[in-house]
Amino acid sequence: MIVAFDFDGTLAQSFSLCDECFFKACRYGGKNLTKEGIRDLFGPTEEGIIKKIFGDETYKPIFEYYLKIYAQKHEEFLPKLTPGALTTLKYLKKHNVTMVFLSGRSLKTWEYSKKFFALDGYFDKEYLGSLDGVNKPENLKKVMEDFNVKKEDIIYIGDSMQDIKSSSSVGVTILSLVYRKPKKYEFFKTLNPNNVYTNFGDILKRLKLEI
Repeated sequence: MIVAFDFDGTLAQSFSLCDECFFKACRYGGKNLTKEGIRDLFGPTEEGIIKKIFGDETYKPIFEYYLKIYAQKHEEFLPKLTPGALTTLKYLKKHNVTMVFLSGRSLKTWEYSKKFFALDGYFDKEYLGSLDGVNKPENLKKVMEDFNVKKEDIIYIGDSMQDIKSSSSVGVTILSLVYRKPKKYEFFKTLNPNNVYTNFGDILKRLKLEI
C-alpha cells in the first residue's frame, strides 16, 4: 500500500499564507487581484500562476518576491501542520508504509515548508506541480510506474474537488479531508461517498484498516 499526501488544505491549512504572498507579489508587480481572482487561477504551481498573470518576460522577479514573502510570513500565517497530520505520518512511518508527497506545489515553497516542519525523511518520493496546470493524474500514474503497483494499491489524501477528479480519473481511491468547513463536508459526501473526513484522527483509523 502507498499513501500519497497533498499539502495545501491537507497536511497544512496554508491558503491564508498563499493568499498573503499572492496579494503582495501581485502588488509588487503592479496588479491588484482579489482572492477569488487568484483562486480561479489555481492549477499550476505558484510560479505558474504568477507566470500566467504577468507573462513569460516579467514573471521571474515577481516570483522571487513571492518566495521572499513566503519565508517572511510562514511562521505568522502557517505555524503548524493540520492537527493530527504529523501523528499520521509518524504512525505510517513506524509501520513501514510507503508514503509519497503529491502536490501542485512548486519545489521552492515545498522545500521551505518541508524544512520548517521538519518533514524530511517521511516521504519515499515527491511529486510536484507543473507550470502549465494540473498534473496530479499524470503524477499518480508515475507513482504506479515508479513503485510498480496497481491503482488499487494507492490511497491519495487530498482536500479539493480537483483532487477528487484527478484521483477518480485514474481509478485511485481518495480520502477527502474537509477541515472546519461543514457545508463543504456535506457537499463532498455526495461527490466522494464514504471517503470524506473532517480530521486526521478518523483518516488514520481508516488507514489502519487499509494497511
